[in-house]
Amino acid sequence: MKLFNLLIIILLSHHCKAQPYLLCQTNIQTLTVYNLSNNSWQHLSGDAYGQLVGYEISHDTLKAFLEYQGKLRTIVISDPLVSSIPICKTKLNVDSLKLKWFRNYIPEYVSVSSDENFLVYGAERYAMFNSWSKVFELNMETGQTKCIAKGKFPSYSSDDRYILYTSYYFSSPEVYDRKSNKRIDLTSTKAYWLYK
Repeated sequence: MKLFNLLIIILLSHHCKAQPYLLCQTNIQTLTVYNLSNNSWQHLSGDAYGQLVGYEISHDTLKAFLEYQGKLRTIVISDPLVSSIPICKTKLNVDSLKLKWFRNYIPEYVSVSSDENFLVYGAERYAMFNSWSKVFELNMETGQTKCIAKGKFPSYSSDDRYILYTSYYFSSPEVYDRKSNKRIDLTSTKAYWLYK
């Protein structure tokens, strides 16, 4: 069982090649699962009052953790879809990474691709009265770095095709499709990669 929280600074890389699913809170009370492979949405609950802050999966049951009026609230969802969520092993190997500042951006929020050839990270740039956040992807074989989007908290999907991040402008989740180089707006208030 794993508990995932948006406040985690270092994101764990996950090693599985399953369909990428996102657990999304599409408005203040609805939880859905978005399958990026076939662009389909499945409704899970209309009783998700509060802000989604994490989840836990055990067998065929999903526990969603919501913050509501300063208290943590848990809802339990049993759905056949939950049993089909991929099992992914996590691995933490961030100590070996020597990230340097890139164009005055301070790297943080690191996620490694499952083949360990790419690394995506959010970075902050601070000025006198402002700060900016961008998402960069580093090719660890060539050393080339490219800016993916303005945002923070990036992480790879289970198949490494997509990068989930929080938009800098709207603080809402967005997905970057690495294959098409396009952004996907989820029209959600919160989203997490969904895996066991």
